[in-house]
This record gives sequence, structure tokens and C-alpha cells, in this order.
Amino acid sequence: TLGMTGRALHLLSPMSSGNGGGLVDALLESAHDAMWVVSRELTVTRFNRVFARLCAKTFHRTPVRVGILLGEIFDDPTGELCVDLYGRAMAGRAVSADARFMVEGMSRSYVIGAAAVSDGASVAFTAHDVTEAARRAREDIFELSLTRLFFEGEKPLASTIASALSYVCQSDEWDGGVIWLVDNSGQALEVASTYGESVREHLTNVRLERGHGLPGRAWQDDDIAWAADLLDETNVSRARLSVRMELHSAVAVPVRDGARVIGAIELLSRSMRPISDVRGRALLRAGADLGRLIARRRDEDERRRLMGIIERKGVEWTVTFDAIELPIFLTIMDGTIRRMNRAARDLAGGSFAGVIGRTLASFGENEPWLTLARCVESMRDSGQPCAAQAYHPIDERSWDIAGNVYRDPEDRSVHAAIAVRETTMIVHLQESVRRGEHLAALGELVAGVAHEVRNPLFGMQITLDALEAAVPDPEPLREFLQAIRDWLDRLNRLMENLLDYGKPWSIDLQKGSVGDVLEEAVKGCRPIADAARVSLEMQSSAFPHILMDGSRLTRAFENLITNAIQHSPPENRVIIDAKEDAGFVVCAVRDFGSGFVSADLPRIFQPFYTKRRGGTGLGLSIVQRIIDEHGGIIHAENAPDGGAIVTIKLPVYTGRGISNEQ
Repeated sequence: TLGMTGRALHLLSPMSSGNGGGLVDALLESAHDAMWVVSRELTVTRFNRVFARLCAKTFHRTPVRVGILLGEIFDDPTGELCVDLYGRAMAGRAVSADARFMVEGMSRSYVIGAAAVSDGASVAFTAHDVTEAARRAREDIFELSLTRLFFEGEKPLASTIASALSYVCQSDEWDGGVIWLVDNSGQALEVASTYGESVREHLTNVRLERGHGLPGRAWQDDDIAWAADLLDETNVSRARLSVRMELHSAVAVPVRDGARVIGAIELLSRSMRPISDVRGRALLRAGADLGRLIARRRDEDERRRLMGIIERKGVEWTVTFDAIELPIFLTIMDGTIRRMNRAARDLAGGSFAGVIGRTLASFGENEPWLTLARCVESMRDSGQPCAAQAYHPIDERSWDIAGNVYRDPEDRSVHAAIAVRETTMIVHLQESVRRGEHLAALGELVAGVAHEVRNPLFGMQITLDALEAAVPDPEPLREFLQAIRDWLDRLNRLMENLLDYGKPWSIDLQKGSVGDVLEEAVKGCRPIADAARVSLEMQSSAFPHILMDGSRLTRAFENLITNAIQHSPPENRVIIDAKEDAGFVVCAVRDFGSGFVSADLPRIFQPFYTKRRGGTGLGLSIVQRIIDEHGGIIHAENAPDGGAIVTIKLPVYTGRGISNEQ
């Protein structure tokens, strides 16, 4: 307005009389703001009706003529402001300043602007009422400040409400304040926060029902409740507070969360503070802002609480899931792994990131992956649970596999959950028990037969010696007598093996080193090796201790080495190798002979099974029995480049028991 009028005055100032002056007056009257023109003599030379009304309401002086001095209209502060603006405007600048006027008893904010007129001797003034704009700005600042209080930092809600109440009271110069919130029952207001000396002391335990006290009335009526004299409106506790703090008036404003009232804010003053319509609307907006922010903060705190619960439950679930010893895979129905526990990752090998997203079939055609992939296919096609068993013939490992179908609770997509339980040791133990029961029964029978046969054999040997002594010239019979003795010796060895085989399982397990046992066994077999022109090579180092019966374990390795020597061609070698691997001491005896016949491999540890001329078929059976006594595993196979390999795995002793929970 000032810019437009200033330009008009600049154009029409040469015509300030006559028609030009009339046009300037028309422009002034068309303006919505108060406007007036001041001459060099500081007299008002032109003004509009808005200016006249402003002067009447503010300064109680109505300009009735042009040429009146500024001092006759304005009070001293306003007059001095106009003189200052006049001087700066005459210097060639458009200037403005803020001013506050009491208009009909209410303080209002104005921006007074000044611009020089082109005649070089006058300045045009305008007074623009910015009360509403300033109020909106204050409300915006108020809302922004409250928002920052509620959502900056990690303070608890109670502390944040206390800070908000303190800010409200200090920014609007209230002497005390209380924020009341509806309790969990929804039947009464209770104190959430207080501001001011002694307020909490007197009101902590006070509860207000609907319609009781100023806050109860604001809650019930959903409107401002004002009391000019607190002594007429309060109960005993509030009356004592009023007297102690010398309070005079109070106002209660409903705190709203959208369509519902969730509490009230009560503001206390030591002076008489009437509530005008403007102030009432401002307080209602403040209550609405506060209620909305409290509701948002409550929702945010509840969201954080629920997220914390979800995170804790997620961590608990992950820890529990990973603590399960069985490998568990969660897949979609094409076999792609979506989740797994730590045991499943160890089975798959690699990291979680390297396994997630791969299909079960991508791990190769070996077990258990082949059976796992087929289980998922079966569940996909049938929609039913699946159970299967997998066996890896090379590693001699066995697994039980169980799968089930479930739907994702969010998108209802079908997934598969598969648990894998390795049963290798259970299968071995079952086989060992069955074999032990079988061998125990067989051993009793064999021992009984051997005992009965030994006496006749002993008698035959004595008779043969007596016969040789009774013949005057035994030389022609020497060859036949020696043949009989050889056959008797063979039968004696067989009886000794049978008696040894039939002995009950009784061993004395002590902590010891496999290295010592191997050295003793090699030492005992070296004469046999030398006679067969076979060299013995021992490749071993220091080992952890195992629980063992040294004499029986030495017997087992002597049998293995002797068997390897017997199947080795002359000028060849037998290698005895030992190493530690994954909690086991792994010992291997290898020869470079013809190896095992593939069809014989499943039967080589059976009693009395032998393909060697003169063999008893008990050597490897006795070895297997001794290894079973030590909780170990024995395995026979042919080497890729020729010869046979017999491998023994014995669990390492850790001081708490054997390793791998065997």
C-alpha cells in the first residue's frame, strides 16, 4: 500500500491542488491501512479516514483538519518515531519500524512505513496492522518449540511434558501451571506435571472428576474455564495453594487429541488476567497443539516400545534358533534358502551371506543335499510333510531329514522348514551293539569249542613226541612228523585266536599317546617285515592324548600291520600314517599290494572270513572289536593308485570326556 501510494504521490505531487489533489485524496481513501502525509514543518497535510479512526481509538484525538502538528495527534513515543522515520525517509530511503498501540484497551502490533514524496518536502506514512500475522507467527514459533521439546532427544514423556509446561508458563508469563491428564480408567483427571513453587506439593494426590474444579469443567465442556478468584473455585488443597502462592486468577484449557479431550492445562496467575476472545482462541490452539503432541509422543513411545519388544524377541528367536544343534533350513518351494541357523551354516560351509539365496541343489549331488532337494520337491508337489534318510557312502555319514510346509503370515506364500539330524554315530553305535551282541554269543561258542579242542591237540602233540622217541630210526619219517607238527601248530594258533576272540570285553582305559602304541606295534612287526623283505615307514608326530588300553590297542595295530605285510610283494613297503583331524586321531595303515576285492569289502571284518591261504579270518575281526572297545571307527578301502588302506579314528581325550560328544 505504501509503495503504491508513494508512487501515486510522486506522480501527482505537482498537481497537489485542483484535480490532482482530488485524485491523491481518492487514492488515500481507497487504502485499507491508515495513511497520512507529513510536511517539512511536521504537520499532517493529508490523511484518510482509517488514520482518523486509529487516532481516535488509540490516542483519543481525532484530526479534523490538515496542517495539524504531529505532537497534537500522537503521544511522545509515537511522535518521536514518526520524526525519526521522516528524517530517514528524506535521506532517500524507504524505511519501516514496528510499533505497538493500545487500541480500545487491546495491544495491537503495527508496521509503520515511510517514503519520501517527489516534491522533496513531504513524506507519506502508512500503518499496517500485523497483529494477526504476529499472532500466527508466535503460534507457529510456539508450536515449533513444543514440537522440538517433544521429539528432540530421548527424554521420557513425563520429563518432556514438564519441559513443555515450563515453556508455556514462562513464554506467556504465568506464575504457575498444571497439566492434568485423563487416567487409565477414563473417569478422572490426575496430575501429570506442575510448574511453580509448591504446586506439586499441594496437588500431587488430587484427582478431579468431570465438572469438578476448573480442569474438570474444561474437560466436561471441552472449552475454556476461567476463574477470577481461585478461592471461590477450588477445594481445600487448591485453596491452600492459592493462599501460599498468593494466586488470584486461573484459566483451564482442554487438551485435545483430535476429537477427544485427553486432559487439561491449568494456568495460574497472581494478577487479574481476563481472557479475551483472542487470548481464548490462542489458548485453545495451544491446548490442541499440546494434546496432539502428547498423543503423537505417546504413539511414538508405544511404537518404540513395541519395536523394542520385537527387536528383543527377534534377538531371542535368533539366539534360540542358532542354539539348536540340528541344522534347520527355511526355504521357498524351489529350494532357495531364505534363512538358516548356525548349525545349518556349518553344514553348508561358508558364511551366512554366501549361503542365503542359494538353492539346496546347488551344493552338489552328494548327500545330504540331494535328498534335501528331493524333500522340498516332494513337499511342493504334495503339500504334505516329508521324512527321509540320507547316506554318504564315502564318508560313511548318515542323516535323518524331516520337512514341513508352512505359510508366511504376511503374504501367505508357501515355504518349507527342514531339519537335518546326523545319525552317523548312532548308526555306528547300533551296528557296534549288534555286532557286539553277535560276537559275544559267537565268542562264547568259539571259546567253548576251542577249550574242548585244545586238550586233544595237547594229547596229539605228546603222542607225536612219544612216537618219534619210540621209533629206532625216525629219519625216514622226519618229513611226515614235521608236517603233522606244522598242522598242529596251525591248529594251536587258531585255538589261541579263538580264545582271544571269545574273551569278554574287559579293558583298562588310561590316558595315553597313540604314538607310543604305533612305535611298539611297528617294533613288534619288524622281524616279520624283514623276513618278507618289506620295509615299514612310520609317518607321525606328537598327538593329543586318548583313553586307551595300551596292550590291546598295540595288538590291534600289530594285526593290521601284519596283515598289510602279508599282502605286500617283496621289496615293497607298508606306510603307517597318523594325524589329528577335527577332534580325532586318525591312523592309517597302507600297503601297495593288490588291494581288497571290491565284493569282499563289506565282509572283511566278519569272523572267519579270509581269502589268504593259511589265514584264520579273525585278525581284522579282533581289530574291529578292539577299536569298538575304544569308541573308535575302522574303515577299509582301496587306494586310487593301488593297494589297500585301513583307517582308524579314535576320539581325542579332552579331560571332560572324549571329543565331539562321542
